[in-house]
Amino acid sequence: MREPAGANGGDHGVAGGGSDADHSDVPDGAELCRCDGFTTPADGTYSNGESGDCEISGAIPPQVTESWTACDGGTITILYSGTDECGNLLEQTAVITVLPAAVPTLTIPTFPTELSCAGADGFTTPADGTYSNGESGDCEISGAIPPQVTESWTACDGGTITILYSGTDECGNLLEQTAVITVLPAAVPTLTIPTFRRS
Repeated sequence: MREPAGANGGDHGVAGGGSDADHSDVPDGAELCRCDGFTTPADGTYSNGESGDCEISGAIPPQVTESWTACDGGTITILYSGTDECGNLLEQTAVITVLPAAVPTLTIPTFPTELSCAGADGFTTPADGTYSNGESGDCEISGAIPPQVTESWTACDGGTITILYSGTDECGNLLEQTAVITVLPAAVPTLTIPTFRRS
């Protein structure tokens, strides 16, 4: 996993008469390997470590801003900002780097390595290839790519049938696979002559 980018949530400001608030519950900057499934985190808590009438403590709810796409990734910013009972501003920000969704894998039908001339003559356009990155929700990238068939063979010499699957997914990733089938020449004919009567 690569190192997280963005702020680490380490800075906070305290204004006014000044209590040194404890923000230890605020999450540090992190990195999500998947781009979906994030839920609103817990409140941040603050305390001045004192007790009785001198205690200043409480909680600040998070403000979450999501700015990412499955194709490009992005960030999730969690801002904790509020004031205590004395009017002190307590603020901290955590930034989570969101990685792009996985690039999908293209799956094509299984083809024979070779065909007889008769088999090639009856060859029909195969099914579409399909692709998926195995994820779900907003991170799913899946679809189908039709085949492009090029037949280059003759009964005398045989040749090949080439099936190309080539296209891009919604993120612009090139997905491509090729299958080549060898076509065998037609069988050499057997000569049959008339039956002759002996004189």
